[in-house]
Amino acid sequence: MGMTLIVAHPLVDGASDISKKGQAVLIRNGRIDEVGDLVSIKTPADHTIALGDDCLAPGLIDGHTHISLAGEGRSCAEMFGQTDEMMLLTGAMNLKKH
Repeated sequence: MGMTLIVAHPLVDGASDISKKGQAVLIRNGRIDEVGDLVSIKTPADHTIALGDDCLAPGLIDGHTHISLAGEGRSCAEMFGQTDEMMLLTGAMNLKKH
């Protein structure tokens, strides 16, 4: 897999209450190895991805989910074809089953 450097302006690391400019994330073999100021990351990377002004939040997984998407066997078209109210009720029913 090698090493990839992702450069982000800004980056939100979760350790600070502000976003930071001039930050980078070093990915080694598919895992986050280092997060910090771009000039402090000295490990050479095989390639670099520059995100420009797109914000990066390394380590954030599934920042948005729906309680009705509980793997109940329906297709995405069936689930998203419902009204918001029905999706909420379906999700609540799924929670009762588990």
